[in-house]
Amino acid sequence: MKRKYWVLLICVVFIVALDQYTKYEVQQRIHLHQSIKVINGFFNLTHLRNTGGAFGILGGQKGGISSLFFLILPLAAVGIILYLIYKLKEHERILSLSLSLILSGAIGNLIDRIR
Repeated sequence: MKRKYWVLLICVVFIVALDQYTKYEVQQRIHLHQSIKVINGFFNLTHLRNTGGAFGILGGQKGGISSLFFLILPLAAVGIILYLIYKLKEHERILSLSLSLILSGAIGNLIDRIR
């Protein structure tokens, strides 16, 4: 495997693990709808659950077309991003790192949907 793929793989694994760990910690330590002030007057951490897409679109619907949609969409995103990374040239490091961060988010989203 090429060196660039190893670096991106390590990055993706680290970000996905960090994402899942922080979600686990929030679920264990903060009650649902509870807020914790991180920076007073500027940044609060609130435990919420979104069963839908961005901004709660199609939220609260169990099964059916919405569940299928939210499973297929991240799978398609992962496939497209992997293809784009494969097509990148060796010198396009910043773009490949950026795509690996987006890939990490898509994989994290897919894990959340399966769970």
